Amino acid sequence: MDLNRQAAQWMATVADVRIHGTTHERPVDRLVKERASLTPMVDRSRVASFLRDERTVGRDGYVRYGTAWYGVSWRFASCKVQVEVDGDMVSIFSGQERLALHPRAQRRGLRLTLPGQWKGLPLDDEKRRRSPVAFHVEQMEVEQRSLWGYAAVAEEVTLA
Repeated sequence: MDLNRQAAQWMATVADVRIHGTTHERPVDRLVKERASLTPMVDRSRVASFLRDERTVGRDGYVRYGTAWYGVSWRFASCKVQVEVDGDMVSIFSGQERLALHPRAQRRGLRLTLPGQWKGLPLDDEKRRRSPVAFHVEQMEVEQRSLWGYAAVAEEVTLA
């Protein structure tokens, strides 16, 4: 509270009454002139999507933001998401869909887990088995020829 009071006093006695380097006017006088043309700020909800930071969800289902990790459903692992901070709350979005809402971490390295974050995650024995990438072929019988035959063909092609 004292810091806010000191800042307000500095603004009133120093910042607002000195001649500004760009406008060459005192900010307190400039505000009086411009006050009539000032309009209210737009509603935050209209610009909220522009205030989000893009992040990638880790394979473990957590998004790093600041110095903490915030959980989302495992289904979004390795996907791009957007993080929005509003006061002491952190929201994680995929487009317009909010995936998670967490309190803002109060300690470095904190991991905040989303309730049901791993619900439906297949267990090892439930994973779909992939078709094999390679398979064993029994030994094949291959005709063996002398390399002189290939050399003769190459020589004919070269001379032609």
